[in-house]
Parts: sequence; C-alpha cells; structure tokens
Amino acid sequence: MPQARRSFLSTSPAATEIFAAALARHVKPGSVYALRGGVGAGKTVFARAFARSLGIRRQLHSPTFVLVSQYDIRGRRLKRLYHVDLYRLRRLGLEDRLAIQEVMPDRKGVVLVEWPERVWRWLPSSAVVIDFSVRGLTTRQIVVRRKRR
Repeated sequence: MPQARRSFLSTSPAATEIFAAALARHVKPGSVYALRGGVGAGKTVFARAFARSLGIRRQLHSPTFVLVSQYDIRGRRLKRLYHVDLYRLRRLGLEDRLAIQEVMPDRKGVVLVEWPERVWRWLPSSAVVIDFSVRGLTTRQIVVRRKRR
C-alpha cells in the first residue's frame, strides 16, 4: 500500500466510495486498515464501498453489540473481510481482546477497524491508517499512511 503519506479531498459520499473502491482493487491478503475519525467523518461510507468492491453483497452494518462482523468473499484470493467497530468500547475486556486479536492479521482476509485508537498497540506495524477529517458539510480530507508506533 502507500509508501508515504497520501492525501485525498472527497467532496461527497460518492467520491469517498470511489476512493474506497480504488483502494479495494489493490488490497492484499493479510492487510489491516485502521479507519480513524470522528462520528460522521465517512468511515462507514468508506467501509461499505470497500466491501462492495470486494464483491460483498450483504449490507455492511456497524456492529453495535458485536465487535467483529465477518463477511465471506467468493472467487477471489481474499476469502474474508472482517469489520471491527470499537465505538462502543471504553475498556477492552479479555473476551473483546481475544476476538480482535484472532482476526488480525488473517492471511486470507482483510480487516477494517473503526475506532482503532482503542486497540492501537495490537495493530500490526504494517497496518494502513486512513484518517478522515470533516472539512465541510460533504467535504472530507482523507489521509492514507503507514502506521507509526
């Protein structure tokens, strides 16, 4: 993925979807994407478009009470997409931690983590961090970079 920091200005949810689809075309098995930003910044819009681009037809839902949702991918080198949404967590219990660590990284899957700050130290150093910042009503600044410790 990115060798250095890259920035994209999205002027609509549709533009964010196009950006997500472009990234999904180049995803490699075992990849972890950390989606950071406040409520309404575009993380879930990105995640849904990313999933659709991988051929997932089920609606991607933010797992409110389930931390990790798994979606099977057919006919590709990737076999699974894990959507991890940590919004509701304030503290990780042992069961939560084990569930998250079990899917990262999956050598035949890809992991999208929303609110990754809550598990930052468990993310692999190879994780791709995608920061979403609100710049206007429909405008988002999206910055893609490698994780730093």
